[in-house]
Amino acid sequence: MVSVLEEFQLQSRFCGEFGSPFTAELLARCADDIEAGGIVAKLTDGWPGHPRADAVSLRLAGALHAAALTGRDANLAAEYPGARADWSIDRIWPMARHFLQREEAFVRDFMTSPPQTNETARATGLACGFLWLAERSPQPFHLLELGASAGLNLNWDRFAYSYPAWGRALVAGPMIPTRIEGQAPQWRDIAIATRAACDQNPLDPANADDQLRLRSYIWADQMARMERLNAALELGRATG
Repeated sequence: MVSVLEEFQLQSRFCGEFGSPFTAELLARCADDIEAGGIVAKLTDGWPGHPRADAVSLRLAGALHAAALTGRDANLAAEYPGARADWSIDRIWPMARHFLQREEAFVRDFMTSPPQTNETARATGLACGFLWLAERSPQPFHLLELGASAGLNLNWDRFAYSYPAWGRALVAGPMIPTRIEGQAPQWRDIAIATRAACDQNPLDPANADDQLRLRSYIWADQMARMERLNAALELGRATG
């Protein structure tokens, strides 16, 4: 089984490969702290589950991002990428370590829940699949999503897509970056009779605490993802 240290190191590499240099550097510092026997080692010592499957590193990163987003730590709020494009991990890490030490109880409680992102960019795949299906199956459709978090992607047909043939400029939902290679289905209005979802830990898009949890798991230097999430949350509140 992957150790906690190895999980932080692996996730640091993955974050760098997937376009989040900030999270990559943050988790690398956390990994160093584990090796040094610091506060991150204390917070993750004896982790009861599988570190990789539980995404323990992203749970801790989420706790720090939540502290920055809410101003629970004013220093982090002022230095995190959301406030400073010229962020520096050399400035941030001492503040982050101090926060983890000072707010150990908060961090431990935050880390009891798994990351939930409702990644709206996945809606491109949903749209292509449903448009393909609509050419071959009778409507209306009945949507049921498993592992839905706050169920934001149940509104995939109300999102806007950047694929030129799907312009949809008057749609109020988030703009989804879309690249399609090969023959793409034509956009068509799809009749959806019901939308339902389930999750082990369902989140409410109208609840402020649940909104914060979703935002905190967005990698802090990926502003476009945060903008899409915020738009999807607003749409989720409006559509119930």
